[in-house]
Amino acid sequence: MLSSKLLELLRCPATKQRLQQAPQSLVMFLEDERLAGRLFDESGNLVLEPVEDGLLREDGLAFYPIRNGIPILLHFIAVH
Repeated sequence: MLSSKLLELLRCPATKQRLQQAPQSLVMFLEDERLAGRLFDESGNLVLEPVEDGLLREDGLAFYPIRNGIPILLHFIAVH
């Protein structure tokens, strides 16, 4: 989990919206989708790395994974 101070600073690189810690239920859903081969990043690539934690964009339409405690803000997963 990221510190509240860091969360205050982080923004979506595409829209500049705030990011918040993703609910565990969403993380589990996305991991299930990944295991089923139905999870793709914004470029249309199949997500191969496990989804263990992440940040949800303020509008709820984008998920940024956190890997080894580091938010990955380069490619997001569209949430529908």
